[in-house]
Amino acid sequence: MNINIYSIIVLSLILLRYTRTLLDKGNGHYNLMLLCWNTGQESPIHNHPNSHCFMKTLKGKIHEEVYKKPNTSSCCQNSDCEMVKIADRDYKVDDVALITGKSFSKACGHSKSIVFGFG
Repeated sequence: MNINIYSIIVLSLILLRYTRTLLDKGNGHYNLMLLCWNTGQESPIHNHPNSHCFMKTLKGKIHEEVYKKPNTSSCCQNSDCEMVKIADRDYKVDDVALITGKSFSKACGHSKSIVFGFG
């Protein structure tokens, strides 16, 4: 796949919104994505069940909030299935992060941020 990554980056920053661009499907073994956040934007709280996600910051700064995986058996029995934040992490240019299916996370852009995601 021949993609001009700089065109995607420029377009994403001009649009000033959270974008996810699939760059490669990796023969069904992985997905390579380019994610862009503007200042103050964030992804929803999510996890990567039965997989891992590697993330490298290309531009800007990323803040990640990590949440404890809820006890799903108690969530089914009562209505208070609250997400409990267990960590805050900050990533600068060239930092690499690993996200596993053992927790949930939410990423937030501190400045116009561009990340390669591989998982």
